[in-house]
Amino acid sequence: GPAAGWTYGNGRTLARQYDLDYRPQAIQDTRPGGLEVGFGFDPAGNLTALTPAGNTTPEIGLGYDTLGRLTGLKDGSTGTLIDGYSYDATGNRLSAKVGTATQTYRYPTDSHRLSAVAGVARTYDATGNTTAIGGTARQYTYDTSGRMTQARRA
Repeated sequence: GPAAGWTYGNGRTLARQYDLDYRPQAIQDTRPGGLEVGFGFDPAGNLTALTPAGNTTPEIGLGYDTLGRLTGLKDGSTGTLIDGYSYDATGNRLSAKVGTATQTYRYPTDSHRLSAVAGVARTYDATGNTTAIGGTARQYTYDTSGRMTQARRA
C-alpha cells in the first residue's frame, strides 16, 4: 500500500491516512501549526471536500457534472462559488470563473484544439505542440521528438 508517512531531511514529519481504496482521508504535519486537512470523496471517487482538522464543515467543496468534470469550488460554510467551469457537449471547457473574472475558451469548428482563452490566441505546430500564446508574448520551440527545447516570454 501507499506510504503512511515520511520524514523530510529537515526533520519535518508528514502522516497520511487512507481509506480501503487508497484515497487519502487525512494528511497531518505533526509540528505545531502544520498542515492538517481531511478529504471527502463521492461514490465515483471525485474529491468533494477539503476539511481542516477539528472542523466538521468543509473549508472547500468541489462539484462535478454527471460526466465527472469539475464544475465548481465553493466556500464550504457559505456555499459561495469561488471558481466555476462550464463545458460543451463534447467536453471542451467553455468558461472558467476565477474569483470575479470569467474567461471564455474558444475552439475552431473543425477540432478540439484550444484557439484562445480570454481573447488571447494560441497557435500550434503540425504535431499539436503549442508554439505561441498571445502572438509573440510567449513562444515555444520543440526538438524533432516533440520535447520542448525553449520557452520565451516577451
